[in-house]
Amino acid sequence: MTWVLLSLRKSELKMLHSQYVAEDLQISRQQRKDARHYQYEQMLVRNDQRNQVNAQYKDYKDKRDKSRTDIKGIRETIASKRDDISSKQAQIAELRKQKSEAEKSGTGSNQDFDTEISTLQGEIDTINGEIKTEEDKIATMQTELNNAKEDYEKEVNDIKDQSEDDMAMIEQEANDVESMYEEEKVEIETQMEAISQELQVVSDAIGQQIQNETIKIS
Repeated sequence: MTWVLLSLRKSELKMLHSQYVAEDLQISRQQRKDARHYQYEQMLVRNDQRNQVNAQYKDYKDKRDKSRTDIKGIRETIASKRDDISSKQAQIAELRKQKSEAEKSGTGSNQDFDTEISTLQGEIDTINGEIKTEEDKIATMQTELNNAKEDYEKEVNDIKDQSEDDMAMIEQEANDVESMYEEEKVEIETQMEAISQELQVVSDAIGQQIQNETIKIS
């Protein structure tokens, strides 16, 4: 092969080398672009998780606060009813005292005292029934609140599990793409190394051809 043909081959190899350098640079740029893309997707997953968890917490907090307010109101009502019972019990005690004194003095009607005492006791029984109803309401509301908390915790765990799955999927895809780019870059490096070696051989051959022709001329 004459040095002219060798020079043409050398030019061709240099052009191929430049093409591989450009391709390697393009792959590096695409790697960075894809890395930013996957980071953005992970950020979206984290933001979505945070928004969903915040929404669940708000719903639970609204239920909890309303239940606590309602329970507080019911307990105040129960306290008021118990005060009413205490007042009526004091009235009964006073009536029994008056009855006893009337019996000793022989004045007054026992029937009147008994009627008033019976009426007051009936009212106390009614109030006790109302208190029991209110206490049952509190127990029901406490159960509902506990269930709401369990539902909230379950929803949060489900959201976190789904986010972890999404993050893992994105990470796996990012790793697969990165591996693909690395394989392409290794192949390019291999080709560039082969070109460099051939360039050296061609350059040496050109030099030898020029040297031989110079010897012949002399």
